[in-house]
Amino acid sequence: MLLCVGDFFGRNNSDFEMYRNSSSCVPIQTFVLGPNKVEHIAFYQNGPELCPNVTCLGKKGVFTASSGLRLVYLSGRDATSTSGTSDETEFNTRDIEDLQATLAMNQNFTGVDILLTSCWPRGVTTYAGRPEVMVGDPSDRGSLLVSKLATAVRPRYHFCATEDVHYERLPYRNHRVLAEETRHATRFVALAKIRNPTRKKV
Repeated sequence: MLLCVGDFFGRNNSDFEMYRNSSSCVPIQTFVLGPNKVEHIAFYQNGPELCPNVTCLGKKGVFTASSGLRLVYLSGRDATSTSGTSDETEFNTRDIEDLQATLAMNQNFTGVDILLTSCWPRGVTTYAGRPEVMVGDPSDRGSLLVSKLATAVRPRYHFCATEDVHYERLPYRNHRVLAEETRHATRFVALAKIRNPTRKKV
């Protein structure tokens, strides 16, 4: 199984037609997030199966693989709105609350295996080293709503990609030391674009 975060489509997507019309085959079951840009929405209009073996998970949800791996996903940009009217490329407070409500139905919930988001969580570099190649203050980047979601779902791994920077943060705890029961740590990994000119990890 292959999981993709960030923009699945780019500026020139002509090569994708050979997979859409089955001239070529994607060799591994691949799951992608929904669109982050308005110009990419058209590629997602024909249902969740973008082509054989490539499935769009959607805007938000909880997915359990056949292996038992459990993941939460949230695609798009932060709309910073609570109206619930964000489009296909944006998320807002209501989307976060919907995910939290879904997970709250399980009284034995202790966290998920993977969190996939398009946006970085705001403040993820706090008490940790900053990305070497990021321009500007990294504490100003990212979404407060994604931070809220990450705190609620307590993933073992959190992957995102839209800042085009490879960054692996030191693992952080999901409990208050000496005040709460010990829980697993979260490892945050941000990925750069594929074929980026500076050969940053993807």
